[in-house]
Amino acid sequence: MGYGPPPPPTPTPGITTFLELTDTPSSFTGQALKLAKVNAGETALSLDLLLSFTDWYAGGAPTTYPWEFEANFPVAPPSEGIFFSPILKNIQGQYYCYVVSFTPDTFYLYNITTKQYHRLADLNVANTAFSYRSPALSPDGKKLACVSGDAMSVEIYDIEANTWTDSPDAPAQIQHAVWLDDDTIWTHRTGGTCKFFEYIVSTTVWSQFANSLAVDSSSGQALACSPDKTTLYAGGIGTHYYKIVKYVIATDTYSELTLSPERRVFHSADRIRLWHTSGEYVHYFKCEDETTQTNLMPPNPQRDKASNLALGVYELTACLGHYRNAAPRIMSYFGSGSWRLASKVLTDYNLAVFKKPNDGFEIKAVCKASNYFVPIPLFSTLTLPAGTWEFFYPKDGDYTKLKISGSVLK
Repeated sequence: MGYGPPPPPTPTPGITTFLELTDTPSSFTGQALKLAKVNAGETALSLDLLLSFTDWYAGGAPTTYPWEFEANFPVAPPSEGIFFSPILKNIQGQYYCYVVSFTPDTFYLYNITTKQYHRLADLNVANTAFSYRSPALSPDGKKLACVSGDAMSVEIYDIEANTWTDSPDAPAQIQHAVWLDDDTIWTHRTGGTCKFFEYIVSTTVWSQFANSLAVDSSSGQALACSPDKTTLYAGGIGTHYYKIVKYVIATDTYSELTLSPERRVFHSADRIRLWHTSGEYVHYFKCEDETTQTNLMPPNPQRDKASNLALGVYELTACLGHYRNAAPRIMSYFGSGSWRLASKVLTDYNLAVFKKPNDGFEIKAVCKASNYFVPIPLFSTLTLPAGTWEFFYPKDGDYTKLKISGSVLK
C-alpha cells in the first residue's frame, strides 16, 4: 500500500530511427535514382532529387534597365577616372576599345563582346599631373594618342607594334588630343589662357600661333574637330563648365559657344563630336554644323558617379562609360538597351542553372556589393555565394526563352 500521487504516465515513444519513418509515395513508379529525405516535420520520408530547384526567372515580363554592367576593370583606380578610346568593331563582329587608367598608368584592350581585358604596353610617363587621358584614334585606325602623365607631351601608341613613343615637350602643359589627319595632332594648353598647339608626328615639331583666348582652360573635358579639318572645339573650358571654345585654324581665331547650363561634357575621344550629359541623358555636340543632338541614350538608374564621367562611343549606336565609383565601374548601352530579369537575395551558396539558346547574347549575373560580374553566353551552371544577385539580358534578345533556377547547397 503506497502513499502520494500516482506516477506520471509513460510517454508515447517518438520516432527515433530512420526505419520508423514512413514513405509518402503510394507507388515507386517514376522514383528511380531519387533519394530518401526526411520531410520538414520529421515525421515521414519523401523521395526527391539531391537538390530541389526553384525558378528565379522563367520568361516572365522583366524590368527595363537600359544600361548594363561590364566586366570589372583589372585594377582599382581612384574615382577620377578610367578613359576610353572610341569603340571599334573587328572582322568577327566583336566590339572592343582601348582603356587607360588614371593611376596606375596601365593600358588595356577591352573586348566588350567577350568581356575580356588584354594587358598592353603601359604608358611611358607616370601620371603626376593628374592628366585626363582619353586615347584618341588616328583617322587610319593605326595609332592612338593621349597626353602624357606630366602633361608636357603627347604619347603615341602604335597599335600593331604595341609600343608608345613620347613626343618632345610641348610649349606648355597640355590637355587632350585630337588627330586632324594621320600626321597632325592638336592639343590645348591647360591652365591660364586658352591656346591651341599643333604637333606634326613625322617631324616631331610643335607649333604655336599668336592668338589666345582669355578664359580658364584648366577644366577641359574633350577635344574634337570639324570633319572638314578647319575648326577645333574644346568642351568644358571657358567662362563656365558648359562652354565650348571654338578655334578656326586658318585665321588663328577663338570664340565661345554655349551649351545649356545643365550640360556637362564627358571625357571622350570622339574625333568629330563632343559628348555631354544633362538630366542623366546622353547628348552630343555635332562639330560639323555646331548643333546639339539630344537624348541619344536614356538615363542610367545604376549610376552613382557624380562627376568626371568618361565615355567611349561607337558611332551613334552604342557607348560605355565610367558610371560607378565602385566595381563594376563600367556600364554600357548597346542596341535598344537591357532588361533586368530578376533580383535574388541569397543567404548561402546556391547552385544556379541557366538555360538559354545560343543566340549571341549573354545573361549577366551581377552582385555589386561583392564586385562580382559573370557573363553567361550559353546554358551553364554556377555556384553563387551569398549576396544580392541581379540578372540582366539585352533587349535585342528574346527573354521568353530564358530560365534561371537555383537550389541551396547544404
